[in-house]
Amino acid sequence: LRKFSSQGLRTLVLGSRPLSDDDWETFRIAFETAQKAMDNREQQLAAAADLVECDLKLVGITAIEDKLQENVEDTIEVLREAGIKLWVLT
Repeated sequence: LRKFSSQGLRTLVLGSRPLSDDDWETFRIAFETAQKAMDNREQQLAAAADLVECDLKLVGITAIEDKLQENVEDTIEVLREAGIKLWVLT
């Protein structure tokens, strides 16, 4: 992971663990409650995720090079100069 990230590669770490029925139910309730929360939603969602995102067994690591294609920067600049708003999603 350090080797990939130090080379500037985008990395994704995959992990898994079995969940008991009780673990699942606890997570499900916490997650559904967090989704409906009017206050501190992000914190509640993170706390729900923490319930299951622990004690994971490493399954694998992927790494991809994430470079822009040729002339993308120039194309984006031309679009901006034309008043076109552009979102780049990765």
